Amino acid sequence: MPTVAESGFRGFEVTVWYGACTQAAVPKPILAKLNATLVRTLHVPEVKARLAESGTDASPTTPDEFAAFIKAEKERWARVVKTPTFQSSSPVRAELELTTSRDCGTTASGR
Repeated sequence: MPTVAESGFRGFEVTVWYGACTQAAVPKPILAKLNATLVRTLHVPEVKARLAESGTDASPTTPDEFAAFIKAEKERWARVVKTPTFQSSSPVRAELELTTSRDCGTTASGR
């Protein structure tokens, strides 16, 4: 079976990531407290071990870093959704369009 690149999709890369989001209107001090709590939790040895068991590498970020990451992901996948390979009735396209239209306050991420 050919790889994705061998099939003509150069530069194709998909990663799975997790993040915690809240409403965009959450005040920055509350967002900072949520972020600090999540980051502390992700550094607890038992939590790190459990995540590692599932193949997850926690990479906590600041709210601003995560917001920039989400913005870049929205732009990236919006371009994918607009390619001719996605049919207008595709459930994947519908979900990506819905996801790229949302805004959220952000806290931390893990990939």
